[in-house]
Amino acid sequence: MNCLMDSKTQDQKSIGVAVAATSAIYIYLLVFAFPFTPIFSETDQLIFVYEASRLLHGDVMYRDFFQFTFPGTQTYYHVVLSLFGERYWILPFTVVILGSVLTFLCLKLSESVISGSLRFVPSFIFLFFGLRWFGLDGSHRMFSPILMLMAVFFLLSKVNRKRLIAAGVCCALASFFTQQRGVVTLTAIAVYLVLDAFMTPRGKAQALYDIAVMSGTFLMTIGLLCLYFILSAGPTDFFYATFTYPAKYYKYVEANSYSVFVSDLIKTASAPGISGTLMFLGSVFYSVILPFAVLTAFAVFAIRRKNVSWDDWRGPMLLSLLAAFSFFTTTGPNALRFFQVGIPAIIVFCWLLSRIGMAAKKEQRLTLLSLTLLALIGLSQIYRMQTHWDFSIVETRSGKLAFISAEQARFYQDLSDRTQGGEFVYQAVQPYVYFPLGVRNPTRFSQIWQTDYTRPEQVAEAVADLEKKRPRYIVWDNNYNLSPETRKPDDHTGPMAEMVTQKYFPNGPVYEMDGRRIQLWKLRSP
Repeated sequence: MNCLMDSKTQDQKSIGVAVAATSAIYIYLLVFAFPFTPIFSETDQLIFVYEASRLLHGDVMYRDFFQFTFPGTQTYYHVVLSLFGERYWILPFTVVILGSVLTFLCLKLSESVISGSLRFVPSFIFLFFGLRWFGLDGSHRMFSPILMLMAVFFLLSKVNRKRLIAAGVCCALASFFTQQRGVVTLTAIAVYLVLDAFMTPRGKAQALYDIAVMSGTFLMTIGLLCLYFILSAGPTDFFYATFTYPAKYYKYVEANSYSVFVSDLIKTASAPGISGTLMFLGSVFYSVILPFAVLTAFAVFAIRRKNVSWDDWRGPMLLSLLAAFSFFTTTGPNALRFFQVGIPAIIVFCWLLSRIGMAAKKEQRLTLLSLTLLALIGLSQIYRMQTHWDFSIVETRSGKLAFISAEQARFYQDLSDRTQGGEFVYQAVQPYVYFPLGVRNPTRFSQIWQTDYTRPEQVAEAVADLEKKRPRYIVWDNNYNLSPETRKPDDHTGPMAEMVTQKYFPNGPVYEMDGRRIQLWKLRSP
């Protein structure tokens, strides 16, 4: 018997290693042009590595530059940049690590709740039917799910004080990256503990004690993690940036509002070609099918709760609760954000399939068909990434980069040729140029948008910084050059546009990128 158990454990370890290695190779070929050139991507991950660079050069987060997330991601990149230097390859390599760890955790959690061969399917779904479109991201959004899953993993097999403390620490670490996600995970686990008290002899008093242990651990840990940043920036700046600002103004970007649910589905439905069709199907799967699967799991449990073994439902119910709280508390609910927290729901979806009579009878065939189809999708994605695009290679101060967009490559080459490392340059819309080109932001603010997301006082302070430090170049979106009568009431960029047009002049071509008319404006001679 012991030999059989050892053999089974060894097989599980081998499978886990194989899945992690496969995922690492697959993701590597999506973020590096073979063999070693990082593929450049203008996404939010650049914000966090840029801010880590500011930390590396002595700035204090929240005081010297504005950010509304908790500082976990910046802390990670600060440490890594300190070790390896300000090299762009750190970003895609981090994406490889994050995706591989999440795929491995997906497999381990699946093995805990699905006994048959379908336990292998969730990790393949996550890896090959979603990650390419929604998960190639080195920002806080892909760090925090790792800690959320680890918190649940500690409590799947049994609940005791040590495991509750470990779960509380994981929830705090999740919040250290994305403040609300640790709280969401803590809440989901608390509801599970209460439900467990009703379904077992543990009792309500024990459930309350367990919740208190986990919550106390969470509060102590997150307090210690954030203490340095609170003291260095000052409590006023820290709490305004991380609580007051997001509560009041985060919603004033469409991507952060509930309307994005429909608009993103419409957008992906119009994507051309087979790859566009697959992306649309992925959007439907994560935005519609998975939330419905979670609700179905709750409905089945409610109907059959008197005739089912709670031991069989413990794991699926804990994962269902985490999925439900993650989905239905998400701001900007779209496929991208559902995917990031979607692993529990994927596992619940496959667990439900394993309990359907017809699927259970043909489980091995269904598994083989699913794994083959998903693997083919994955192979087609890496083949397309490596062969479809004619990459433009640009030598930057952070290393050699491969650009998919030739227009984008020309812009970065142009700005790189005009500037020197460490020079002040201001990019008004997004802080994408700073890290790859090794230039510095002369202001506290890195996002100036034409909505209430950007406050009038932020624009005024940024203008004052620009007046004081007078960078030679401003990366400007000419769409911001509006007359006062055509500017919308929630657009507070007028003072900056006025300053730019008065003290700078357009110097070079207009680059059409992502719906924006980007141009370099140069400081006028005194």
